[in-house]
Amino acid sequence: MRQRAENTGTIAAIIFLSYLAILLAWGFLSYGAHVKALLLPAPHAVLRELLRMLGSGEIFGDVLITLSRLALGFVLSLLAAIPLGMYAGLYRKGSALLSPVFVLRYIPYSAIVPASILWFGIGESQKIFIIFMAQFTYFFIIISDRVAAVPGHLIDTAYALGAKNRDVITKVILPYCAPAIYQYGRVIFAIGWVVIIFVEMVGADSGLGHMMIQAQRYLQMEKVFAGIAIIGLLGFLTDALLNRLYLRIFPWRKGDA
Repeated sequence: MRQRAENTGTIAAIIFLSYLAILLAWGFLSYGAHVKALLLPAPHAVLRELLRMLGSGEIFGDVLITLSRLALGFVLSLLAAIPLGMYAGLYRKGSALLSPVFVLRYIPYSAIVPASILWFGIGESQKIFIIFMAQFTYFFIIISDRVAAVPGHLIDTAYALGAKNRDVITKVILPYCAPAIYQYGRVIFAIGWVVIIFVEMVGADSGLGHMMIQAQRYLQMEKVFAGIAIIGLLGFLTDALLNRLYLRIFPWRKGDA
């Protein structure tokens, strides 16, 4: 236990030093006038702007809008990918029928933004559609792969014991695949952050991406960097929350967190 505690302390120190090195390099470039303030504002200027935005409360509306768009797109993509991914993973005919979905992973989400604007306009539907498409493909592939990888002897044993198709799916396949799908889901949720900020920058009148692109247009770089800090913090907090939920839902997989 002592060895483990020492290792934990060492890791924490390394993490701290990593962030400190980035902060020092940032300060060297900005305070030393090696980079113009217009391009790289000083740390204290960004912190001051961040505190102002939090104190005035102006940022919370954009945060709520961005999070709601991200969460809705994430849930819809998962709900669509579960049945289709399981169908493709369980049956070769299903995999063949849905093979075009595998090709979608090679198409960047940014490529379908122009078409989506023509289809849906620049309202909420267009943003949710892009988030859905960007996450659905990865969810589908992961679910189909994990389902196909379920050991055959587990399924055969369940049938031998009199299990029906529904029982095999709910009591064998899903419990076997769920922990891995959940962990991959954390990565897919992080991808969603990249997508939603980009989409809000391209065509939106609200959200963190819109706030940052507006600040850039008026050369308010402190506000842009404050937005970056908020996105990074929100991403860290949401991932930490998902990790804690993972330990609650799958306590026997504690070593995987």
